[in-house]
Amino acid sequence: AKDSSDVFDFLSYYYETRGQMKKMIEALDQYLATSERGETPYHFSWHKLLSSYRYAKAGAADRGMQILQGAGKNLGPSDQAMLDNAYIDLYLETGDTVNIARFIGKLERSISAAGREDYQINVLYAHGRLAEMQSKYEEALDYCRQGIKNKKDDPLNNMYMGRCYRKLKDYKK
Repeated sequence: AKDSSDVFDFLSYYYETRGQMKKMIEALDQYLATSERGETPYHFSWHKLLSSYRYAKAGAADRGMQILQGAGKNLGPSDQAMLDNAYIDLYLETGDTVNIARFIGKLERSISAAGREDYQINVLYAHGRLAEMQSKYEEALDYCRQGIKNKKDDPLNNMYMGRCYRKLKDYKK
């Protein structure tokens, strides 16, 4: 089942890169179905966490939310930060700035409670994306710079910085 699961996962990414979102959703559904048969409930919940935002990306946010809500049932308290981060990822895809801000606060509390400072980069990323969505590009750049200090090799930070500089019409940077 693991090999089948991996095939459907890779197919979903393939279709996503080609812009074939309907096929991406079908492959993602198959990925989750094969994962459910081959994984423990705990590990299957992780697969759901990591896949939920992709449904929103494909225009099926309600399906992503449904999957995300079901994922939390088999996770423990130490996994709360990842669950909160998955909600942020889904809301980032839908552009729901109110819920992004709400879950950033929840994520910060979850990180503190679990002692998972390694997740702090996710908070910076979410703050930066939220600022960008609110057209606060200088603020978004500040979060990106902080993120680069914490994780120098993260290409997403550089991509978001470039986007903010472009919005500011600062093409030299």
